[in-house]
Amino acid sequence: MTPTTPVCVDCGTKATTALNALLADPEHHIRASDSAIVWWTRNPATETGMWTLDNPEPTEVAQLVDGLHHPYKGRDALAALDDDAFYAVTLRVNTNRVIVADWITIPVPELKQRLGTWFTNQQTWDGWNNTSLYWPVWRLALAAARWDKRKNTYIDTTIPKHLQADLAQAALHGTPPPAHVLPVLMQRIRADHHIDRPRIALLRLALTRTNSRHKELCVPQLNTTSTEPGYVCGRIMAMLEAIQRKAMPKVNTTITDKYLTTAVVSPRAVLTRLRIGARPHLRNIARKSEGAAKAMENRLRDAFDLLDTLPAHLNAEQQALFILGYEHQRAHSARAAAEAIKAREAGKELAADQAADALPEEVAEDPNATDETLW
Repeated sequence: MTPTTPVCVDCGTKATTALNALLADPEHHIRASDSAIVWWTRNPATETGMWTLDNPEPTEVAQLVDGLHHPYKGRDALAALDDDAFYAVTLRVNTNRVIVADWITIPVPELKQRLGTWFTNQQTWDGWNNTSLYWPVWRLALAAARWDKRKNTYIDTTIPKHLQADLAQAALHGTPPPAHVLPVLMQRIRADHHIDRPRIALLRLALTRTNSRHKELCVPQLNTTSTEPGYVCGRIMAMLEAIQRKAMPKVNTTITDKYLTTAVVSPRAVLTRLRIGARPHLRNIARKSEGAAKAMENRLRDAFDLLDTLPAHLNAEQQALFILGYEHQRAHSARAAAEAIKAREAGKELAADQAADALPEEVAEDPNATDETLW
């Protein structure tokens, strides 16, 4: 039997009117395909930061993350706890009825700390632009869907049921994502070979919130000292792919496209063979730039030296670390490439300035000067 609680007509009318008002207010609810979360505070003027779950702005997220390092203390903490409270309810549709799937009541300062932790746990790094990225709940849920290679987009109808609401609840309660998230995500990656930053963010969430041992390892950027077998194998895969791309800039199908599914499960056999296959690529690179070939070879050797032996097989958790190491190494390489381009451009500007300084004063000031004028 469904439990019921008797209420008077006046109380029931006020409750439904308030709920409808919250559902109509974009600043007090988040909608998913099959659910909705509504929230309010004891003090209507209180800023909760809840909207960042659906639309994270870097400045707002930075304030939430900074709050983790400057929490309320002593009397300020007690005053904050007594001063205001946050309430949220998750609603779902069951046939022709609306059901309450979740309820939470916490102090507003604690809510902000949980939101700050949520964004810290899912932070990803854009090496090319040297910026940290944070993702809305709906985008994280979409990352667990199937990837359509032909249309170059996610198939939103394949998002696991209730995942968006479950992720929002995990953020509010400070708990891990649903247990099925990590195996589903890894199955998707092995099947479609698509790795983007939202998927890495969801992977970090699942790892760091499920096992505290990974909090130090699963940082947003490359961890060059880690000897975790799965993580190191992922780094090696990214390095081998970078060597192939350097030797064959117009390659259509990379070694990751061909071997990721096998490498993430049985890295020893795959990476050993790919290391041998990288030797002719390094020789081709050396013909154009011996220094670049030597640097890439040294980095690859240093990565192999982090492990006494490559693991023959990886379990589900280590496979996730493989993907994390792969993406971290790619982001690190992108940052190095961006800095190299910036250095070359700065060098060209310096050379132009030096050339202008060497010209006769009347020529340097003449905007219509031609090559004939200079010579």
